Amino acid sequence: MWKQLKQLGRQSAIYGLGNVGISLLSFLLVPLYTHSISTGEFGVYSLMLILYSVLSLVADCGFTNSIARYYFDDELGTPALKGITWYRQGLISTAMAISAAISVLLSLVCYVSANLLARNLFGQPSFSGYIRIVAVTLLFRGLTAAPMIYLRVTERPLTYTTLTFLQIFLFLASNIVFVAVLKLGVNGILYGLLTSTVVYAVLLIGAIARDLKPRLEKAVAKELFRFGLPFLPVLLLTWVIDFSDRYLLNHYTTISEVGVYSLGYKFGQVMMFVVTAFTLGWVPIRFKMLALNDAKIVYGRIATFYLAGTGLVLLILTSFAREIIILSSPEAFHSASTYIAPVAFGYLLYGLFVVALTGVGVAKRSASLPFVMLVAAAINIALNILFIPRVGAIAAAYATIVSYAVMVAGGLYFSQRLYPIVYEYGKCAALLAAMTALAVVITWGSKSALTFNIAIKLIALGSYVWFVFWVGVLNAAELRKVLELISRRSPRSVRAGLDSYVKRRFEASESSGVEVTCP
Repeated sequence: MWKQLKQLGRQSAIYGLGNVGISLLSFLLVPLYTHSISTGEFGVYSLMLILYSVLSLVADCGFTNSIARYYFDDELGTPALKGITWYRQGLISTAMAISAAISVLLSLVCYVSANLLARNLFGQPSFSGYIRIVAVTLLFRGLTAAPMIYLRVTERPLTYTTLTFLQIFLFLASNIVFVAVLKLGVNGILYGLLTSTVVYAVLLIGAIARDLKPRLEKAVAKELFRFGLPFLPVLLLTWVIDFSDRYLLNHYTTISEVGVYSLGYKFGQVMMFVVTAFTLGWVPIRFKMLALNDAKIVYGRIATFYLAGTGLVLLILTSFAREIIILSSPEAFHSASTYIAPVAFGYLLYGLFVVALTGVGVAKRSASLPFVMLVAAAINIALNILFIPRVGAIAAAYATIVSYAVMVAGGLYFSQRLYPIVYEYGKCAALLAAMTALAVVITWGSKSALTFNIAIKLIALGSYVWFVFWVGVLNAAELRKVLELISRRSPRSVRAGLDSYVKRRFEASESSGVEVTCP
């Protein structure tokens, strides 16, 4: 198990470092936007981003999940003399050809019907120009999905992260030109997105070009659609949970409130970067773990580790939400800090949902997922319609949490029926309870005097770290390996102290036959 955990940790660290750089570049745009465009224009940009995201999901057709699953198979009629390489080249070539065809068709329809979409979706005919830019961008976005997942399953995290970093850097540079210099407003932001997406698509295709062949495998195409298409309603319904709140906010409140909420949501998405780093590392190796004798136990342990780590990130975001908004935005946006913690907790639950679906992927039976997502999306919309008019935008943030919790419960139920995993339910429940309680304490303390506020935050963060060890997230063997790993990478003075501690605590106990427990 330790070998797989190290591999997961190494790949997640590479993706994570890349995501840190990407998020830093992305958040550099926040002061540019908030000082260059109004809250209303920021709301318009958020609505266009919502449209772009849902069209991107349709263009994907669930192939992201299909490629990841079938890359590790060679069951689809591959001739014995051809081998696994021939099969995998056919897989990516077929996926790429179908994705390109779908993207062209979808972009064309969107571009031609821009006026219709602007009137019926947003009630604003003037939005048609924005929609046309989104349509052209979508054409190139559709060409990136297959290469992105292919780089991940072939375990090339450095290439993936470098290219993604370049895309964000180009997006930042384009925005400076189009928004800050040329003063093009929302059009400028969308032109920056188009420019960076075109370059990103070209670079990604170049990175996998050696495996692209002029082949269209019918058997492969059939399996890609069979496994992937049930994920399409899942992804679309996830979008409903993720983004429909802003659409409903625009209906029940004002475009300015959409802008403020969107800013808080953007900073809450720091958790999404953490979750993405984990899942990007998780996807390439989770099916490899099936070869382990104790695979079901390993899967369960990874879920516990995930919760322990993301819980700390949640509490850090909760601690500094107010300061983040004040430092990055003018006073009109300061109320956005209210939304950061609940949004972050929602994304934490989404990552847990991804982990819970391991059994579905192992069994290759994804037909139950649309039902789970339909129930979660219906609850989300109902809660938004019921509570946004009464309590405002904060209702949207908490409705998202409830929906993701339903997704976790439903995904876990169906997944466990297909492939039962030994989850540590007690530890996971304790971690969720602890991070929730401490987040409430931190939020309460943030309204107090500065000295008391700082003390509350430090005590809460320290208490959580202590609780992780106290509840036994790491067993004795894992704790020893972690300490030895830290020791090998520490300065000599620190290494000597750690080595001495490990020797006293573990080796003496092992020789006497006494079991060691975590502190």
